[in-house]
Amino acid sequence: MQRVLLVAVIALSANTLFGLTGVGSASRKTAPVKVISSVSYVDVLGPTVSVAAGQIGQSTAKCGADYDVVSGGFHATGNYAITPPTVVTSDIAGNTGWTIRLLDPKTGGPVQFNAYALCEKPTYVTVQGA
Repeated sequence: MQRVLLVAVIALSANTLFGLTGVGSASRKTAPVKVISSVSYVDVLGPTVSVAAGQIGQSTAKCGADYDVVSGGFHATGNYAITPPTVVTSDIAGNTGWTIRLLDPKTGGPVQFNAYALCEKPTYVTVQGA
């Protein structure tokens, strides 16, 4: 499953960004500035892992090229109404993914789970100074 969300940001001139408008600003020169013009978001799923009772499993959701991880979590299925699985760790994996380690504490059948990661990719534009 992959969803993409695009957030647009209006690019402003360097004078507007740095408040260089008004009296006397016509003579000021500013260097080109790199600003974010939009951000794309994608959520990705890691592999599904089956964890036996009393065991710990691990799944890592990895962002694609040029994407950085923003957050993450997991989705679990199984018969765990009485004793739910326990999250051992839920953490960023480098800067490119999210890793979940999950313990199935019950004595019944296995729990299946997979990690997911929310990833972002900013797009930059260069705004010339006035």
